[in-house]
Amino acid sequence: MYNRIENAQLNDKRVFLRVDFEKIFYGNEEFQKKILSSILPSVDFCLTRGAQVIIASHSGSPESADRYSYKTIISVLEQLIERKVHLISMRNGSLKNEINEVPPGDIILLENLLHNPGEAKNQESLAKQLAEISEIFINEAFASSIHEYASLVKLPAHIPSYAGISFQNEYETLQTMLSGKEHPLVFILGGTGIEQKIKLLQKLFQTYNHILDEIVVTGGIAYTFLKSRAHNIGLSTVEQNFEVNAFQIIEKAELNEKEIQLPVDHLAVEKITKDAKTKVFSELSQSWRGIDIGPKSIGKIEKIIKKAGFVLWYGPCGMVEIENFSKGTTAIAKAIAKSKARSAVIGEDTSLSVIKSGYADSFTFVGPNSSKTWIEIIKGKELPALAALKAVEE
Repeated sequence: MYNRIENAQLNDKRVFLRVDFEKIFYGNEEFQKKILSSILPSVDFCLTRGAQVIIASHSGSPESADRYSYKTIISVLEQLIERKVHLISMRNGSLKNEINEVPPGDIILLENLLHNPGEAKNQESLAKQLAEISEIFINEAFASSIHEYASLVKLPAHIPSYAGISFQNEYETLQTMLSGKEHPLVFILGGTGIEQKIKLLQKLFQTYNHILDEIVVTGGIAYTFLKSRAHNIGLSTVEQNFEVNAFQIIEKAELNEKEIQLPVDHLAVEKITKDAKTKVFSELSQSWRGIDIGPKSIGKIEKIIKKAGFVLWYGPCGMVEIENFSKGTTAIAKAIAKSKARSAVIGEDTSLSVIKSGYADSFTFVGPNSSKTWIEIIKGKELPALAALKAVEE
């Protein structure tokens, strides 16, 4: 499998803790704290065993990286870790000397790794440079492990390497879901971007049909499914090129003795504004647009969740960027939090909504960066950084 952090000899070692700050600037401060909090178990583990910790990650893209500096997260990180944090840039020629000057017990935070071209280019030279300043590598960036970055793929070959606590939690939560050991397995799919989500459903039916129990489709994509079945959807957005695909997915589900649960009522507006007048419809009239699921749909989904053994949620139920249109999403978050099911939420908007709802701590896993990574594993692909960890297994 891979080496686990619990087996690492950390005393008096300098640990390179590669974390996942890819979306650290995406949401509000609460969202930022949630991301930072996810690294605390591994940070605390290293510190209590006498290690010095170098935290490293990247944000943005190679083209936009200069706009993203970790200066803005230092104060929040210091509050959470309760240690002094020193920001050090790899652009400085005296990197090793600067790190050596940091007092024992303090935390080192490397500036955005994408400031160095070698990170995105997966260059061996950068990996060697990182190995010179550290003695142990810990991967705490499962979502980023889909990419071939030097700090994730090349570095493990140079120093003893381990999977971090949150890395293990996410990977093992995903493997638990795919094992089919926890039934009923409920998959809630929402948001927009129907093409990718139809492909995901196709793969699930192809490979994991035997573990799927309930499929719930909500959010913007639901209107394409409803339109394909001749429901009145008013002015709701439909991705017309995928009506046939949506119809075929429903048929595929029926052939596999499954049922795709679609909304049975809708919160709708005539015009999208923050204070718009809303109305609930079972079938939308011509001048109204669906922007959230209605109370009957919420109740139906709550009953499904109550019986669940595992819930995977990808995509919000409504237009969550406007608070008045996020009630369905919040209700589902509450239902999952109250349930006994193991639960995972993936995707930026869904994760941010769950964090805003106040129920995130009751989920098994919340992953704003994780949708692409989970989808790739469901498709059967090996992650480059995971393969790099396995290659150095003791």
